[in-house]
Amino acid sequence: MTAHKDEAMARGKEITADKLEALGAKRLADLLAELAAADPVVRKAAKLALAAGESPTKLVAAIDKRLRTIARSKSFIAWDKRKPLVQELDNLRTTIVATLAPVDARAAAERMVDFLNLSDTLYERVDDGAGTVAVFRRAVEDLGRLWAQLPAVDPEALARLALALLRSNEYGVKDGVVSALGPALGADGRARLKAMLQEALGAAPKARGKDRGFDDRRFTLAQALAELADVEDDVDGFIAAVQAQGSGVGDAVAVAKRLLKAGRAQDALAWLDRVPDRRRNPDLEELLYFGGWPKDEATDLRIAALDALGRKDEAQRLRWTSFTETLDADHLRDFLKRLPDFEDFEAEEKAKEIARRFPDPHRALAFFVAWRDVHGAAQLVRERLEEFDGRDYRTLPAAAEALAGKHPVAATLLYRRMIESILGRASASQYGYAVRDVRHCESLAGQLPEDAGIESHDAFMARLRQEHGRKAKFWELLRDGG
Repeated sequence: MTAHKDEAMARGKEITADKLEALGAKRLADLLAELAAADPVVRKAAKLALAAGESPTKLVAAIDKRLRTIARSKSFIAWDKRKPLVQELDNLRTTIVATLAPVDARAAAERMVDFLNLSDTLYERVDDGAGTVAVFRRAVEDLGRLWAQLPAVDPEALARLALALLRSNEYGVKDGVVSALGPALGADGRARLKAMLQEALGAAPKARGKDRGFDDRRFTLAQALAELADVEDDVDGFIAAVQAQGSGVGDAVAVAKRLLKAGRAQDALAWLDRVPDRRRNPDLEELLYFGGWPKDEATDLRIAALDALGRKDEAQRLRWTSFTETLDADHLRDFLKRLPDFEDFEAEEKAKEIARRFPDPHRALAFFVAWRDVHGAAQLVRERLEEFDGRDYRTLPAAAEALAGKHPVAATLLYRRMIESILGRASASQYGYAVRDVRHCESLAGQLPEDAGIESHDAFMARLRQEHGRKAKFWELLRDGG
């Protein structure tokens, strides 16, 4: 009852458009004027709104003035000043799209080009430019929509504009501009842009010597050709672009995906053969871990290609092999679905035994959680607890949460593993997480049976105090509630 009352009170304090409207225009105007005087972002937004209220011409002039001011500025923007800049940029972008476009579509499309070109110098002036990149990425999408809405566009001129934007894309902020402008270019514009890109690619010097493997100018042009091919569903054009930029493993997967979609399964398999087999190249494990070539996606595509070619037995063998090597729950699930009646239970039990003995206990635990076999997960925790790395925050917290309901002992052991890892490393920045996990242990303490075979919660905390009593910050956080 109290929770519902608190929620109702919170809703009553919310500021809504209806409540503000009830204040009346005069009161709202006074509030906005006060806010604009104190907040530069609000002041600039208010000036744009006032200009829009006068005429489209005034609005264009106000937008141009802000664009020129930002473009000419040379001051460095520290990280603590980044948020107001991002807010102003997004307000300016939104004004172009939502306020100017309905009254002057061409002016809006042209101003969005100018807005996007702010990234050429702005990005290098901002400490931590992630927020500004997000705004400009949205601007790329806006650019395509605005030009597509114009009733008449010169294909040649728009193709040249696209190429100019690509040439100034030094920081990758304008990635995707070809895809965005594809519909507006039309068939004639895309053909002209393709010819321009091919000409520029042919004229670009090929890297030699130590830099032979990569050239960002050639890559940008080839990537644009690949985008253009995707717009037109031209698989062979995409392949040609990939080959021009120097095909890598990720490109092989991208090509295979498009070939499979086009119904060319045999060709897709040939490209997938270029993806290295991790079993024969263990050095690629680190690349896999850090998001390198998408081996799982390559396996999915290979299975789909084999199925499309009617090679069902090979597809099944690959599903099983993939599971035994990676414990991919989806591949096991698909494998079991295709077995004859009454064979799936035996195969599932065999799969679980493989998981229990899998070299990496974290993958094994993740599998049992994904499989929703909390009993198997609890058994694994009890049997292989010492093998778990308390720093694995991708696997252990999710597993502990899944186990807490029916297996409080196993969940407690995982929480304790993480707590002791943090304290053992004296990782002060993570003490808050350790306190959180202590609270989890407290909540589970009453559910631990007397014959659990593990320390009671009080005994565990006493041992922590004895072994880590000098870590004052942790105990202070624990005392103060984290």
